[in-house]
Amino acid sequence: EGKRQLWKYNGKQWDSGIKLNGCKDVFALCEDTQGTIWAGGEGDNAIWKYFYQKNRFYGIILLDSTEVSAFAIDRHNFLCAAGAGRNKIWVKQEKDNWATANLEDCIAVYAISAGKNVIAAGGWNLKRRGRMWIRKNNVWSKGSDLKDCYVVRALAYTNE
Repeated sequence: EGKRQLWKYNGKQWDSGIKLNGCKDVFALCEDTQGTIWAGGEGDNAIWKYFYQKNRFYGIILLDSTEVSAFAIDRHNFLCAAGAGRNKIWVKQEKDNWATANLEDCIAVYAISAGKNVIAAGGWNLKRRGRMWIRKNNVWSKGSDLKDCYVVRALAYTNE
């Protein structure tokens, strides 16, 4: 937090780090099915993509996003990003294009997890209370508030 960089471990030691242009904080990391590393955070950009060939990241602006807090990969190998902004989940399409899905009664999503046929997302509702949204058959639920929960910051979905 606050250092704007990522460090890589080679199995014996950590490197000196790579600074992310336009970044204030890094909140999430994910490796997609092609081996690309994605970093989510806050700054002029909300998401960064790692280029192995040039050993650097470049930033991507997500429409209506102020930060990216979490990633998940769905059963179709689509990368999903969750964060604060305008009640949205972002789903990576071809190249670096991202589609959005609107979540009802949502301020921010801080956690997202993918199961076999479901994606679960958790965060804040408009009253700043913990709320969960579930996507089944590519349709997001209206969401359910959690009793006595201020905000959902992490979650894991199992297929049990």
